[in-house]
Amino acid sequence: MGLFSEITAIHFRNFTNLTLKFDSGINVFIGENGQGKTNILEAIYFISLLRSFRCNNLKNLIQWQQNFFQLSGCIEGARSKTRLKVQFGESRCLFINNTKITSGSEFIGRIRCVPFVSEDIYLVYGSGSDRRKFIDITLSQLYPDYLSSLRNYNKAIKSRNKLLKHEPVNFKAIDAYDSILGVAGALITRYRYQLCNQLNEHLADISPLMLANNDQLKLKYKFSYDSADKARTLEEFKNIYLNALKENIDKDIQYKLTSVGPHRDDFSIYFNEKSLADFGSEGQCRIAVLIIKMASGRLSNAANDNDVIYIVDDVFGELDEKRKKSFLKSLQDIEQVFMTTTENKIPDVIQHSSVYKINDGNVIKCKEIKY
Repeated sequence: MGLFSEITAIHFRNFTNLTLKFDSGINVFIGENGQGKTNILEAIYFISLLRSFRCNNLKNLIQWQQNFFQLSGCIEGARSKTRLKVQFGESRCLFINNTKITSGSEFIGRIRCVPFVSEDIYLVYGSGSDRRKFIDITLSQLYPDYLSSLRNYNKAIKSRNKLLKHEPVNFKAIDAYDSILGVAGALITRYRYQLCNQLNEHLADISPLMLANNDQLKLKYKFSYDSADKARTLEEFKNIYLNALKENIDKDIQYKLTSVGPHRDDFSIYFNEKSLADFGSEGQCRIAVLIIKMASGRLSNAANDNDVIYIVDDVFGELDEKRKKSFLKSLQDIEQVFMTTTENKIPDVIQHSSVYKINDGNVIKCKEIKY
């Protein structure tokens, strides 16, 4: 990927026209609450994934009394530069190196990032759709074919559900969509199942650094249909899912929706073999989601040769000094980090940081701080 060296934000949140240049390593944004620190991280995240980690209505990202926003960024590789630009108003326009593109999947993945934000607690207390979103975002950055399969699957599910609402039911048309669901659903399910297993390997390595004694953290993938956990190959996942669709067709017709498939799958978080959502304290849940995000970051870095950036939005309030130090120390191994804090003093454990002070949307880069 290379270094994310620059971003320009026009009419984005509280920024009228902001251009910032970034360094490798840790970039720290210091300021009081409400000054725009998180808006910078949100802009970086948006240009990476064309979504916000704070809201679903993209019109809320447009500066007050304006009718559009524009974000552009530069990625500097060893031999070339890539410029990305997104405009959003009445419609969305995407550009790569000043060439307009129509496919979001072609845009997503140019900048790969892992966010650490307070909203991550939804991994414990949120709905299944919240946890699926976490998995889908992680996999979409790792595997281009995942995102295209996910879109094909979602389109087919919507069409199948429409058919289920019509009487008499067109079984031939449903079978046609089942064929699409079988192929796309098999790939989605296999990737998700493998991801949970891979995350568990990293959780086993990270947990001793962040948890007490021999506490263990583990993810368990929950299929919405029987026997899927026995599948290993794509063909096996496809056949098992197709059988589940056939077995549940009467129920689907009764409730007029597709009752089984990746869109109904979920995963649970277990702390010492107990459900974290049911038995975990607030502190345990906060630390657990931080560890899970750390695991996803390690996995993404391993898959992309350390070309993944971290976005860390003031998550230290939930950590004691020992865990805070362990987390900050882990950031030193990341190629590029963007971090916010309300503290004026940069923790000593961060050896080299580029520091930006923010006040009412105005950003001033300070001299590099070394310890």
